Amino acid sequence: MKNPLFVGDPGFVEAPEWTRDLVIYEINPYAFTSPNGAGDGSGSGTFNGLREKLSYLEDLGITGIWLAGFSESTAHFYGIKTVYACVRPDRLDAALGTPEEFKAMIDEAHHRGIRVFLDAITHGVVNGSPLIAEHPNWFKGGTWGMTDYDYENAEFREWWIKLWTNYVLEYGVDGYRLDVPRHNQVPLWNAIAGRCAEAGHPIVIFPELTVLYHFCQRDYVGFSNDMAGEFNPMPQYVGGQISCHDDGWLSGPGNYYKVKGHRASLVYTMFGYNIPIFMAGEEFNADQVSLPNLARDLYGGGGPGGWLYGSWIQWDQLNDQQHRDMLNDFKKVLAIRRENRDVLHADRAATHILRVPHSPPCKPMPYVRFIPGEKAIVVVANSSHDEAETHVFTLDIPLADMGLNGNGSYRVTDLWRKQVSTVTEAELHNYKLSVPSASVVDGGGRAIKIEPAR
Repeated sequence: MKNPLFVGDPGFVEAPEWTRDLVIYEINPYAFTSPNGAGDGSGSGTFNGLREKLSYLEDLGITGIWLAGFSESTAHFYGIKTVYACVRPDRLDAALGTPEEFKAMIDEAHHRGIRVFLDAITHGVVNGSPLIAEHPNWFKGGTWGMTDYDYENAEFREWWIKLWTNYVLEYGVDGYRLDVPRHNQVPLWNAIAGRCAEAGHPIVIFPELTVLYHFCQRDYVGFSNDMAGEFNPMPQYVGGQISCHDDGWLSGPGNYYKVKGHRASLVYTMFGYNIPIFMAGEEFNADQVSLPNLARDLYGGGGPGGWLYGSWIQWDQLNDQQHRDMLNDFKKVLAIRRENRDVLHADRAATHILRVPHSPPCKPMPYVRFIPGEKAIVVVANSSHDEAETHVFTLDIPLADMGLNGNGSYRVTDLWRKQVSTVTEAELHNYKLSVPSASVVDGGGRAIKIEPAR
């Protein structure tokens, strides 16, 4: 199924099948690891340091990395080096490592079942970039202390297509997140995606803020309270941003992650039909620590900053039980999603979802995802922050609407505890489910799988 914005566009290349199972983890490589991969206090991460952490990410259960840093860049914004202050997108940042180390990191990620997406800065380069002197006719105008590309220049367009195609064919990159793209760039990404697909390496492209290609990375989307009620089958794929790296960018030090240990938000979001996107550290409820030079104002100054992109991952926080507990719960949620990928996926064109009548009333609204006539997974969250508030919900499972009525008996699996029971149709219309508070270990939500008994 095509994105409706591209119906009739012969150049549009559809997303590969593996898009449906993406769970994307955003990494600022400068802040993710130290040179030895252990977080020794330097804040100077490398491709090798990231490679050493891939076993951790595989165990976590993510299937994609949004790498928000790889090319030559400066500390033009907020006092820290960022991919967004791009100098040359055609050269890797030597501070992160060599081309061989970059390729080895990507190869290792693929070996562990993880796709790698680069953050492509589409509007321009910092003033003073050698590219401007080398090709002055490629540029026109500027914003944010940067010089903008001229997308009307034919020579630039061909260079742009070759540049991003080469990252795929030479290094094995799996696609791109596009920073502040515009509609006039679409034909170029058509060409890039087409060349990669022809070479046997299909890619995924996800722009910021708007659905220009396979799916949208939307800032500040927050959490849903009615997953089924908000469902729309088009476009086929949508990114569900949990924490946005731009949170806190005009603020001082603080914690700008979104989940912050609130497991109900995690459960309700991760089992939904959007492609989950979250920031490094979210999975263990990291206490946000800013990189040492992070400043509050766009061009520096203004005191210490709190921009979430500059969150300096402190891996020793995992020595604390509360952080380990959150990590284990996060892993459990992702494992349930992975083990039930036939139902819990991000392909809206193949999604069936309904609200679940229940009592007492609660937010967020329980929902059920299902394969008609075959199986269903009911998701219920308890958003209470009070550790003592375990809620017992009475559910009226809509069996007839799912084509699952009339089977006599049903196999019900508690996906949290791996406990299986056999119940009648009447019992499913009056099914009681106990859900602990969002603030306790193993709490915040439950999911049960329902199948006809064989």
